[in-house]
Amino acid sequence: MMRIHYLLLIMIFAFSCRQNSPKRVEPNQLSTELRQYFLTKGEKIALESQKALMSKVLNAINDEGLPGAVEYCNLHAIPLTDSLALSYGITLQRLTDQTRNPLNDITTEEDKEAWTILKEMHSDSSATSKHLLKQVKNDIYYYKPISIVMPTCLSCHGAKNKDITPDTWNVISKIYPNDKATGYTLGDMRGMWKIKFSGKDM
Repeated sequence: MMRIHYLLLIMIFAFSCRQNSPKRVEPNQLSTELRQYFLTKGEKIALESQKALMSKVLNAINDEGLPGAVEYCNLHAIPLTDSLALSYGITLQRLTDQTRNPLNDITTEEDKEAWTILKEMHSDSSATSKHLLKQVKNDIYYYKPISIVMPTCLSCHGAKNKDITPDTWNVISKIYPNDKATGYTLGDMRGMWKIKFSGKDM
């Protein structure tokens, strides 16, 4: 009889512990708290990375003019994002469907889907959210649009022979013979930030 009571106590205790333990997050299902955590962290990293990159580009324009800024971006834009990624402990990319540097091209199906969703968000003035969070297996991906927000941006990405001077275009066409990153106007979505958080952050 004592043995039966002992077994019952063990079962009740085990059931009670299971009921009170934190709910396990299933694959592709983030809790509300985790979603907010990664959205906030992604937003912070994207904004700080954009600020750091624009600061360097504007300094290059002031020091070397627009043609020199094009050369600066060619040599330093990707290494700068790589160094930022290292400091944050994440993977960081700038991607677009109209590339200047082919390394920024959208290639995966996941990224193509994210691009389509962000484009719809960007064009919808009533949309309250302008970013995207996705979970793929144990990794979390944060996407945020990169927009043309300054007239200075059009000096390299606007209309040829209107916004872009011949001197600047000569450098662009020399460094990037297959350039597709022109013809934008203010407010256009130029690209997107992609931030990958590894499973260890969950």
